[in-house]
Amino acid sequence: MSHFEYVSVAVALLYSLALARLLGALPHINSTSRGDRIALAWVATGILSAVVSWWILWRMREVDWTPIRFAWLLAMPFLHYVQSAVLVSDNPGQISSWEDHFFAGRKKFFGIRLAMSFQAALLPWIVGIAPWFSPAPVHTGVPLIFGVAVVGLRSESRSIHLAMALLMLALTLLSFLLVPTN
Repeated sequence: MSHFEYVSVAVALLYSLALARLLGALPHINSTSRGDRIALAWVATGILSAVVSWWILWRMREVDWTPIRFAWLLAMPFLHYVQSAVLVSDNPGQISSWEDHFFAGRKKFFGIRLAMSFQAALLPWIVGIAPWFSPAPVHTGVPLIFGVAVVGLRSESRSIHLAMALLMLALTLLSFLLVPTN
């Protein structure tokens, strides 16, 4: 087994846990009596984001893997899982209002999103895709993820949160359609 195969298995396992949690909540969030468009949009974004992130891992198949690089890379699927756990409880069938549940965990959710933007911004240098202190090809979505996290931490407006959730869903869907295949 190559280092890349070893790394990709660990990443796939963490993303699988996050996806299982998010997919398991879909029937409960879609319930007309308890459903919420904000939570639904963030769950859909989480599902697509995990798939895109795992697929992008293929571009790192030539990286010279070290324990530090491995740990840094594992931070993203770990953060996806933790964010999924905040968004979707252990027992989604017992959530009486998804809107109340989302807003109760909003600061944790967006705090984790802030950590995700930090991890993604430093990834090219730490994993060795770009030399240290050189201009790195930071994904164009990283500043947007950071901005959404900051606004999400500060805003309590339902309409702002819905707009951000739909914006991130649309951009994640777009990145899913445009993700490189080589």
